[in-house]
Amino acid sequence: MTINKDLLMTMPIEIQYSIFGQLSLQERIQLCHVCKLWQTAILNAPGTWKTLSLKIVEQKIEPNLQPYEAYIKRDNVKEIKIDGEICDTKVTDYLVSLKCNKLNDVYLKVGRLTRVNAFKLLDMCGPSLTRVILILDDYIYPTSTKQNASPDFFLRHCRNLKQFTFVGYIKEPEQYNPSRLLTNVKHQHLTDLSLEISNMYNGPGTLDFFKATPKLERLGISLLNVLPTANESFPEQLLQHCPELKTLHLLGEEDNKLEIRELHTITPIQYEQRGIAELYFNDFLYVEDDEPGCTNRILRPFIPHIHNTVQVLSLGGVTDEYDDNLMQYLSNFDYPSLKHLILNWDVLTAEGENGLHRFFQIIAGNLTIIEIKYYANFVDDVLLGLIATHAQHLECIEFTGGGAYTSKGLQQFLETMTHPQRTLRNLALDHVKQVDAHILHMISTSKLCVINDLKLLIDVSKTFVEDIERFLDDMVEAGKRMNFLHLTLSSIVDPGDFVESKRGKGFLKRLNTVASAFDLVVSSSFPHLNKEDEYTTIKITHDDYQSDNF
Repeated sequence: MTINKDLLMTMPIEIQYSIFGQLSLQERIQLCHVCKLWQTAILNAPGTWKTLSLKIVEQKIEPNLQPYEAYIKRDNVKEIKIDGEICDTKVTDYLVSLKCNKLNDVYLKVGRLTRVNAFKLLDMCGPSLTRVILILDDYIYPTSTKQNASPDFFLRHCRNLKQFTFVGYIKEPEQYNPSRLLTNVKHQHLTDLSLEISNMYNGPGTLDFFKATPKLERLGISLLNVLPTANESFPEQLLQHCPELKTLHLLGEEDNKLEIRELHTITPIQYEQRGIAELYFNDFLYVEDDEPGCTNRILRPFIPHIHNTVQVLSLGGVTDEYDDNLMQYLSNFDYPSLKHLILNWDVLTAEGENGLHRFFQIIAGNLTIIEIKYYANFVDDVLLGLIATHAQHLECIEFTGGGAYTSKGLQQFLETMTHPQRTLRNLALDHVKQVDAHILHMISTSKLCVINDLKLLIDVSKTFVEDIERFLDDMVEAGKRMNFLHLTLSSIVDPGDFVESKRGKGFLKRLNTVASAFDLVVSSSFPHLNKEDEYTTIKITHDDYQSDNF
């Protein structure tokens, strides 16, 4: 499509600004070369300089802003994002030279940031900052005498922070003393804290951070930093110092889906009642054989404090500790508010499975959402039967990778749960090996199987493409229509060729017929031809289909 470059200038200034607002800073800079009119309009648009998204490549900032410094109105710059290598003195000095003393938001994902360079930034904009995301990815400890900036440094110099994330290494963690450094610090605005000091295994713990942040509503903390001082009183002390806490992430070294560094990207849910409403616990840690694992040291003491208020509960990690004794302990409490359960294990012991069955009988009555992650051997036909019997209000369930249940067991479960008189209407089957032609036929044709939203991820090396085509054709013939259908086809040799082929276009036509909205994702499960270590994925949404001529 050819665009008349003068047409843009005939539009009202508000529409011009709206168009520019859809572009990245790099794209705006590139468009400045189109013509003088566009350059003037872009460089003088107030939104152009609101967010500076920069990369550090070989100690150089990209895009280069020096030619445009005369246009950067310092008071208009509210957010700076830097992603790259070590944030050295030259880079820091350049940022300080911009004199953006009204910054609200700083995101730094760099190798390391020394205290000296951090102080230069905070001396310029510390009082105005409300959000700081600092991710230091250098796994080699700094060899110079200059120390990495530690999390307390930002809490002391940014008294108006509302959200703070620190992930990284500090120098000499054994000598780190947050108690002394945070003396008399009481943050009255910080409600969201995510903390992972990656090399603090045997340090002073994190209790002093909680003392300094009494208004916390959302906390993500690495279990590496909790274990040094964790004991039976830890939950009580945490809730005493942070009485308004609603969401708590206690995460180990591997969670596969959730990391401390990513928590800032999740939009928090607002809860009115007091007490912990969301608890995410993953205890995968490398601990000494003679040390008790952190499930019994940390999770167990939390249960008496949260069982009445928790609405979302995620359990995962070292499955050996989820034995019959622990599951029995969990079953001693009622969970009147629990609506959303996430099980993040792969295997359980036989005793743990028996305890889980009892636990399900207690909690299932109020559940509306269940997520079962990974190749969970503990999910068998018996457990599916318990869910079908007791989870009378279940609205959404997600299976990932299958489990020990059979195809027949899954089919019977779906026949029961998706009946018009039951409430399950949202189903996700993520590479579930038990999904066969019989289950697909039931979903597509049975009037007693009512699903409004379906997420189906299929490995076509194990399930023939013809089965999926037949599934969609059966839906068309039966006149069934869903609100939303997500279909992922993996192990496609060339996704691009597939989408452009007659078969691919047929898929899109069928999806448009059977769903009010849809996503089609086609992916190769191995490096694309002539492109080492690169996977090819193509996604086409319902809006894409409507706007293009497929």
